[in-house]
Amino acid sequence: MLAPIVEDRDAVQPDAEALGAPRDLAEMPGVAVALVSGRALEDLDRHTQMPSSVVLVGSHGAEVGALPPWMQAEVLDRSALSMTPEKEEPLATITAELRRISRAHPGTEVETKPTAAVLHTRNARGRGGINATESALEYATTLPDVTVTPGKEVVEFSVVHTSKGVAVDALARASASDAWLYLGDDVTDESVFASAEEQDVTLKVGGGDTAAALRIADTTAAREVLQRLREPRGEQG
Repeated sequence: MLAPIVEDRDAVQPDAEALGAPRDLAEMPGVAVALVSGRALEDLDRHTQMPSSVVLVGSHGAEVGALPPWMQAEVLDRSALSMTPEKEEPLATITAELRRISRAHPGTEVETKPTAAVLHTRNARGRGGINATESALEYATTLPDVTVTPGKEVVEFSVVHTSKGVAVDALARASASDAWLYLGDDVTDESVFASAEEQDVTLKVGGGDTAAALRIADTTAAREVLQRLREPRGEQG
């Protein structure tokens, strides 16, 4: 949502102006700000370089960074998000199978995270991305105890059961929020949109079917929304 999809995921450059808005909003009284991403927490931190006032949530909710001291951390079930020896073995098996699928489809690759393995298809040749995704999803049907999350040119297999929607709900409770605003551009953001209540505001960035109440065009529009959010509050304060 803050950066376009690029061939080299390590070379992605988030919109610097858009990243300035969450930093400013997080310093305002009564405002909690979180960046929720499919990227691993360490990767998300490295690319955004957010201050501690902004909560970072990686791996589709499976990794939660440090919380500001005023948030109620006890509402987060960190034990459910942690790896155990029992989870290490199935993760290794999943990683091996995804790598086998990747070898059969040039241009695809497998990323490993602390709690998940991810098949990336953005650089696949011809129908290779579609075929690799189909193979991965067929494999997923044999894994009843694994959370499988298809996204934009990715399929993630997590041995920790969570989602962006679960993470946002927990953060809303931890911050005792009256309402929340969420912007997202991926299929994985739909779990957040679907969980919204009447007082919440959901914005889908870009095209595609969505449960969000509102839609904006692209990352430029998302940046403008974030920048406008801080203007009236700044004028009031």
